[in-house]
Amino acid sequence: MKFKIDHKIFEKFSGLTIGVVICKNLNNSGTQEEVQKEIRTQENNIRGKYNIETLSQIPKIDVWRKTYSAFGAKPKENKSSVENLYRLVLQGVNFIISSLLKTWFLWVVKTLIKFREMLF
Repeated sequence: MKFKIDHKIFEKFSGLTIGVVICKNLNNSGTQEEVQKEIRTQENNIRGKYNIETLSQIPKIDVWRKTYSAFGAKPKENKSSVENLYRLVLQGVNFIISSLLKTWFLWVVKTLIKFREMLF
């Protein structure tokens, strides 16, 4: 597998950091109750700190909005997965998801760092 990034991306976004995670032989079964409990805790934290009207004021979400604008997208119409996830939580959506997606969910809500999943 090759992973290439055009140097122009780093010229335009000088502080950009990109990582790649490769998982093999991953077991995506089971309920993992402690993980589900942590998800509910994080959802409650989000609901206690934020509301939909002020999401764009969160610095890491604001960065994504500015990045999308730099690519010519309209951030009000094309929200990052981070902002969309926070919006769903604030709208009261409860996630019943696989173990792998639970891990992704916790990563995003704790770090506000976009993690794009690609399955091969």
